This record gives sequence, C-alpha cells and structure tokens, in this order.
Amino acid sequence: MLYRNPQYRIMVVAATKRRAELFIMFVRRLLIEFPLLSHLKPKHSQLDYLGMFDVAQALADQSPSVKAVDILGQLTSSRADFIISDDIEIPNNSATQAARDKISELMKELDAVLKPLSDAHIIYLGTKTEMTVYNSIAERSCKVRI
Repeated sequence: MLYRNPQYRIMVVAATKRRAELFIMFVRRLLIEFPLLSHLKPKHSQLDYLGMFDVAQALADQSPSVKAVDILGQLTSSRADFIISDDIEIPNNSATQAARDKISELMKELDAVLKPLSDAHIIYLGTKTEMTVYNSIAERSCKVRI
C-alpha cells in the first residue's frame, strides 16, 4: 500500500506493544532488503523509531506512515487509512467475559481512528475460537474469512 501511495498511514494493533513493534520491524526490514521498496526507506531527517516510522516520500503529518499500538494503549492519538489488527486477543487479556467485552469495545474505537476515506479499512488477523471477540466482527457488517 505504501508503494502505491506513500501518503498512506498504517496502524498495526496487537495485544501487546512488543508484538506490534515486531510487525513494524518486519515491514521496516522489507524496505531495506527489497530493492523494489528501497526508495521508501526513511530518510535521516524523518521519523524512524522502533514503533513508528515515515516512508521517504511521505509528506509531513501528525501521524507516522506506520505505527505500532497495543489494543489496551492509546488508540485515538493517531489517524490511519489502514489498520492491521494482528492477534489482539491473547489468553492474558481475554480470560474472562469482562476482559473480552473490553477488547470488543476497543475494537469499535478502531473505526474512529480511520480517516474518512472511501478506501480506509481494517483487517483483523487472529485465531477464532468459540468465545472469541472476533465473533463480534460479523455482527458489525464486516466480511469474515476463515
């Protein structure tokens, strides 16, 4: 997506900040190691930290090109065109119904983070079980693929 449009803002949300940062580190390595993407590698004058970075062609913006956030963290501090929700539900944060309800409410907050564009969307990646928070996605008119 950043290859097609360097102005895109992508947020990666995971159960823990570390898990989201590992995803960001992988994306950053792709920019370094693949010649087709090397023109997107952050310039020295641009934002380039463990949990967030800007791509080379990105214009100045309050939100970084790519940002890592944990589901229990401050989701609404940035805006995104595209959100990748990667395993936001783990045993440590969803052991009880109350904990799953909290995550379900936080999932609704992701909609508020999206920029109001026609192509803005969220992808949820996770393991679906009988009592999972992912069951609520289908209730919100989202397409589900298993």
